[in-house]
Amino acid sequence: MVVWSESLFLSAIWSYPYVALLSAVVALLSFLWVFYRPTNISKDKEKQVKSDAGIGVCELKQSEDVNKQTQSTPHSLSIFYGTQTGTAKVLAEQVFKDVTSLGLRASVTDLSSVDPEQCLTQQCAGGEGGICVFLLSTYTDGGPPDSAAWFTRWLADTAADFRVHKSLLKGMHYAVFGLGNSLYTQHYNTAGRELYRHLQQLSAQPVHQLGLGDQNVAQSKYGGEEHL
Repeated sequence: MVVWSESLFLSAIWSYPYVALLSAVVALLSFLWVFYRPTNISKDKEKQVKSDAGIGVCELKQSEDVNKQTQSTPHSLSIFYGTQTGTAKVLAEQVFKDVTSLGLRASVTDLSSVDPEQCLTQQCAGGEGGICVFLLSTYTDGGPPDSAAWFTRWLADTAADFRVHKSLLKGMHYAVFGLGNSLYTQHYNTAGRELYRHLQQLSAQPVHQLGLGDQNVAQSKYGGEEHL
């Protein structure tokens, strides 16, 4: 079970200017660092040895610790974005740059080029220790941007199809960060909300609650970034 601190996202300042995008990236990177932080020392691997002077010495089984650390590191981080004006793409590329600087393997993919069934059932739900991060804007009337229309429609149809087993995406780990504007109250971040919900309906496991980016910074409770 992933232990998560909500305070990691509360400091994010979200709007469409580039400087604010970097603030959101910092918050996302904090999330990734905590989630992937290696826990390579196990108490049951420690052996207490008493010296002649009665002082305790802790011996670690280093080879086993290295192996455990390797297992705690993700094989890859898959960053997907859906955009209409290019904002989500800029954010995705910045996340990729900063994530790879931490030594993590990552990729950036436009959802318009993705086969949703192949991506979600093979790449993302392959049980290889990776995580999928979706950066998705909301466009006209609460719908997704054109580049993500097919991906989100397939996912919605699959989640609603009684013939599809609801454990289809079991083993997949994901996070969703929506880009929206709370001035449009009826459709605020609808695309991101629905993406998050449909993935969960198919048994994918979120590593954090849905993040909502608000272009209307003045009305945002946390100065630009909200939670459900």
